[in-house]
Amino acid sequence: MPYEAIIASFAHLSDLEAARYDGWVTASELSTGPNTESLGWQIARWTLRVGVCLQAIGAWRWLTGYDDTPIFEWLWLGEEGGGLGWSEAEALGLQRQVGWVALACGLLTLVRPSLLTTGPLVLVEAFIVYGTWKTDYGFTLHPVFIAPHWERWYPVAAHACRVFAPLGLMLVDPFWGFWRRGFRHQGGSEDATTIRSYLGMQLLRLAVAATFATHGMEAMLQRSTFVDLLIDSAQRLLHWDLPQSQAEQALFVIGVTDLLLAGACLLTRSRAVFLWMATWGAITAVSRVTAGGLEYHWHETLWRASHCCVPLALAMYWQVLRSRQK
Repeated sequence: MPYEAIIASFAHLSDLEAARYDGWVTASELSTGPNTESLGWQIARWTLRVGVCLQAIGAWRWLTGYDDTPIFEWLWLGEEGGGLGWSEAEALGLQRQVGWVALACGLLTLVRPSLLTTGPLVLVEAFIVYGTWKTDYGFTLHPVFIAPHWERWYPVAAHACRVFAPLGLMLVDPFWGFWRRGFRHQGGSEDATTIRSYLGMQLLRLAVAATFATHGMEAMLQRSTFVDLLIDSAQRLLHWDLPQSQAEQALFVIGVTDLLLAGACLLTRSRAVFLWMATWGAITAVSRVTAGGLEYHWHETLWRASHCCVPLALAMYWQVLRSRQK
């Protein structure tokens, strides 16, 4: 569909005074768009930039410093394991090259987001997801109510926030004139910003909901890794020997809460919900360090930066829209 037709269809919504998309965006907000000069909008953009950059640094450290990654497993394993059967040296060599690409693009994205910086970051995260999918790396969901063929989509949902964070940033905060020319019509560049920001933020909204829902289901199903995070963090931080039974009970409550947050993320634009998600995303990311120590696990925390930064940027986005309407 031509860009002009897309924009015209969105603009037509402004004539539908009775049509309000509760939980998504109102017709008047879509026709008005965000105030791109406001402090809130700048904070939202820079929050996404920082989150994508930190995520890239974490991926770089993981891919260049360790060999137990989905990419290595996929490249190194034979066909019977779902891999390509490369030699260990070849697999590690390509994995480390991917890691260095992630670092370079992450640092450049912090300064100048563009298709050439965020695009490769999307591919890096997609590469990790594909390696996970092909080798069953880290599959933990085996509930009776999910068919086996649906289980294989677990890595796509679990990694959705990390995959789509740079893609959403590319839409929300493009530095090139490429997007402006592509979306240009009679209304000029302001309409382009409105459409880009709307599409980018809704994409991020779906991604963070998918990630929280997947992790919530894992928690409810008592994933052993999550149980260990609770027990080890309690021991390191509080010197408390948390019984496994209590950790499992707490994990079940956490899982239910994550599922409720994922649903609320899609059904409401409450800033409190997104700020809660951002806070919990930061806590779960830092738990890798509190449970295992800073020296060997700091990259796991940085790699999950989008779990905090994406919902925080969404909260700021809704605040900017509300302020613009007032």
